[in-house]
Amino acid sequence: MNEHPIHDFMKTAMESIKSMVDVNTIVGTPIETSDGTIIIPVSKVSFGFVAGGSDIPPAKNNKEVQAPSDKPFGAAACSGVTLTPMAFLIVNKGQVKMVSVSNSITTIDKVIELVPDVIDRIKTIVDEKTGEKNSAWAPDGDLQE
Repeated sequence: MNEHPIHDFMKTAMESIKSMVDVNTIVGTPIETSDGTIIIPVSKVSFGFVAGGSDIPPAKNNKEVQAPSDKPFGAAACSGVTLTPMAFLIVNKGQVKMVSVSNSITTIDKVIELVPDVIDRIKTIVDEKTGEKNSAWAPDGDLQE
């Protein structure tokens, strides 16, 4: 049995969407400054897609029985993308800081912003209790002592 024309139409539309939206759209390419600071843009992507199609019935005066693939077919698709800058991750000398660019900071945004500081404080307390010297994480994830 032959596939319906909507199959090819939707396949082409989905491949186009896949090529437009990838992980680099959300977490941008890192930018390194002359002093070694790394800045990573973070964005919110909203995407909408609608598609539809219809088999067009044969003319009333056409008495022949046609296979579904022989019927005329019409289709349309529309999509929209909104890209909103949300924050920048700044990595400098082993420290990571999130700088928000949005005026409407929610409670969850504030909590996420505090996570690196909380982790640093917990690490300092653990180091003091275990008697280890203070160490910091390097930007590449290795432990620097």
